Amino acid sequence: MLLQAELIQSATTDPEILECVQDIIRTGRRGADLVARLGLSLREDIPVVPNPIDLKTVVDEAVETSRAIWEVASKLEGRKIELKVDIDDDLSPVMTTESGLIDIVIDLINNANEALPKGGKITISATQTGNKVRLTVHDDGVGMHTHSLEHATSPFFTTKNDVGSGLGLSTIENLVNAWGGYLDLASKPGHGTTVLVVLPTAE
Repeated sequence: MLLQAELIQSATTDPEILECVQDIIRTGRRGADLVARLGLSLREDIPVVPNPIDLKTVVDEAVETSRAIWEVASKLEGRKIELKVDIDDDLSPVMTTESGLIDIVIDLINNANEALPKGGKITISATQTGNKVRLTVHDDGVGMHTHSLEHATSPFFTTKNDVGSGLGLSTIENLVNAWGGYLDLASKPGHGTTVLVVLPTAE
């Protein structure tokens, strides 16, 4: 459905048709996002036994996998997104699962992208202190009020009007907790959001 809608979008300049196509694309993305998040939240085959994983490799893969959303789709919407990754090569491996960690980083990138309705910057960084690695995803977008921040990790809670299911941060917190880490959020209206994921190292 999305492919056909995007083909129509590229083949016409009629404003009425383009408006209808945009509605189809938004609805299709919402459905795809909901199914993906429900699957991640409810499936039982996610391995919770962690293994040593190279964080930088996973982040690089997640950035490329999600590029169609934060870069390509954003340009079509008239927004410019700058995504910067600042992760040292010498971090200790983290004790997670590869698929789970990729899902987390993609989800955080998508959340940050959605918080930038006029475009902006997403920064992904990581540092190590002792046997903990601190992965940070920051955006300079719209931010959240105190009420939204306090409930951001509750299942099905969402501040989005047209996309998402509200499962993302709840699922992320469950996975990170299962690996022996924790999740922390900081946000202010008009000053963006910072998501901190603290993960145990393998050393």
